[in-house]
Amino acid sequence: MKESEIDLTQTYDAIVVGSGAAGGMAAHVLTSHGMKVLLLEAGKKLDIEQELRSMEWPFDHPRRGEFDSQRIHHSAASLRTWI
Repeated sequence: MKESEIDLTQTYDAIVVGSGAAGGMAAHVLTSHGMKVLLLEAGKKLDIEQELRSMEWPFDHPRRGEFDSQRIHHSAASLRTWI
């Protein structure tokens, strides 16, 4: 069966529409209680290795160290004059 084909013979205990904060947690809780869950999501399928960045360490960011230290120091000094 191709990835785009749907098996209409499957039966699920629950269907969750949307994998946002609530939908993802709902699917997690239901499956952790042994339920068979279908999670529906709109949009194209994303390559998780290319798209998922929320679990990366900040020091692994590709633009790390890109800022000019003098500019940052000057901005901090001008901020102190406002306080």
